[in-house]
Amino acid sequence: MQIRRVLPQILLTAGFLFAAEKQRVLKPGWNLFKPADDVKMGHEYARELERQVHVVSDPTLMRT
Repeated sequence: MQIRRVLPQILLTAGFLFAAEKQRVLKPGWNLFKPADDVKMGHEYARELERQVHVVSDPTLMRT
């Protein structure tokens, strides 16, 4: 009778461990842009943002 309680728990635990192991395998996603393009766009967006929004450049507010 005790085996009927323990066996489902063991199988469920084994299933969770197997699923968790599969999730650890990470592969890079598909990227439309090259890294250099990402950097270029980032700089362009930063310049545009600085034109549109007042950016505070007080050194006492900056984290070091």
